Amino acid sequence: MNKSELRQYFKEKYSEIDIKEGIIKISSNAIKSSATSIFSKIVSRHLKISDNQKDMSALIAKMTSKTDPIESTILEHRLKEALRLKNELASKLEQVDESINALSTIVPTKVEKSEKKHIGKAIKEEEKWQEEEKLEQAQELAKTLRKQQKLRQKRLEERQRLLEEKIRNEEEVENYEKELEQEKRAEERRRKLEEVQEKAQERRAYLENLKWDLHGAPVQKRLYQKMQEEFEVKVLMPELEKRKEELAKKRMLPITKEEIMHHAKEYQSRVQNEKEIRERFRKENTSSIKTSPRTKAMQTILEADEQEKLKKTKEEIERKELLNKKKRYAELIKQLYPPEIDQLKKKEMEMIKERLAMPGRIRHSQTPSMKSTIFTAKDTSRDGEKSSCSESTSTPKRMKSISPLKPPPAEKKEKNSKSPDYLSTRREINKKLEKELMESKLEDIKISADLTPSDAKKQAHNLETLSKRHEIMLKHNVNKFDLSAIDAEEKVNNMILESVKAKLSLVSANTQ
Repeated sequence: MNKSELRQYFKEKYSEIDIKEGIIKISSNAIKSSATSIFSKIVSRHLKISDNQKDMSALIAKMTSKTDPIESTILEHRLKEALRLKNELASKLEQVDESINALSTIVPTKVEKSEKKHIGKAIKEEEKWQEEEKLEQAQELAKTLRKQQKLRQKRLEERQRLLEEKIRNEEEVENYEKELEQEKRAEERRRKLEEVQEKAQERRAYLENLKWDLHGAPVQKRLYQKMQEEFEVKVLMPELEKRKEELAKKRMLPITKEEIMHHAKEYQSRVQNEKEIRERFRKENTSSIKTSPRTKAMQTILEADEQEKLKKTKEEIERKELLNKKKRYAELIKQLYPPEIDQLKKKEMEMIKERLAMPGRIRHSQTPSMKSTIFTAKDTSRDGEKSSCSESTSTPKRMKSISPLKPPPAEKKEKNSKSPDYLSTRREINKKLEKELMESKLEDIKISADLTPSDAKKQAHNLETLSKRHEIMLKHNVNKFDLSAIDAEEKVNNMILESVKAKLSLVSANTQ
């Protein structure tokens, strides 16, 4: 059923209800009339008066005139009771009227069965429609709640994003400030280095001017001196700065658990030693106090002795601590920078040992060429060295017994008359050795790129030591303008450059 049909249906029902309301009014009037008749009967029964004597005032006057005072009081009491009952009945009648009026507004519930079905359907549809409306309202409410939740989530995300941006900006500002501080420090360091270099240049210029004033024209510097100065300024100074920074970083490294435990053990031992010293000192004091009486001078002397003992013990403990520190530092240095074997020096020492192992006769009789061949063979193989040493040492010198009665033979006199020139032979041997060393060590002076940093460092160190030694040998060489000496000097310079390149590559690899 539609809403219009429902309205029409309810209008018809309302007309029927109006008719029924008229019937109810008629019945209510009848009930009122019957109620008044009942009330009159009740009053007549209680008061026992006739219909003609309904006037209460006349009745009271009549009764007072007829009766004596006692009866009059009784009658008055009865009249009061009757008035009270009248008032109660009047209130009850009013209640009855109100109930009748309420009954007139009640809709009759008696309807037909078909009408009941239509009304049930209408009520069900109305309930269904109300439920649908409630569902729609609930859905709309859920939609609004979802929208509000989404808006709330968006606001939270926006707030979180703003906070993250703020934190990021603060971090960027801090990083920028740190970079600026680092740049300022680097600039300050660079400025100080420039100032130091400028002061050094000014000092050099001042000294050159003094030399010019004192001795005339200054002596021009050699090429290696200029190269050395440039190397010190451009390579050594930055490398020293980097080493200082690395050492500062190593100092800032955290302390290991082993070091802490070692320090704790040392501390406990030190505390125990101090306790023992104090206990010993206390026992000595108590024993001395018990045994001998003291004067002030004796007490001062004893106190001075005790202080001296304590001082000595403290110095001994400090000395032990210093020794332990030295040992720890030596162990740390050995771990960080293990010792490297100088191959050139090793070979030189082996050569010296071989020379010392040879007997005097063989050494004098050998020519320089033979000596050089022996040393080269010993440089190539250590087994050969051991065998040659064993052979040379296995033939001991035999001292011939010379009797004073027998004169020496004539041949030996002739030999002794011709004394050999040992210095010239020694010079020739040294020249040969220098040439062989230069030829053997200056062949391959380049460092391969495939080496590890530790191997490259070792090779660079070996090259540096070789170049220094060959430079010293070239300085002491007599024929400096010889072609071989010039070639050797060029090779030495190349070795220095290669070692510098290797160091620079290692420094760049460490900084990366």
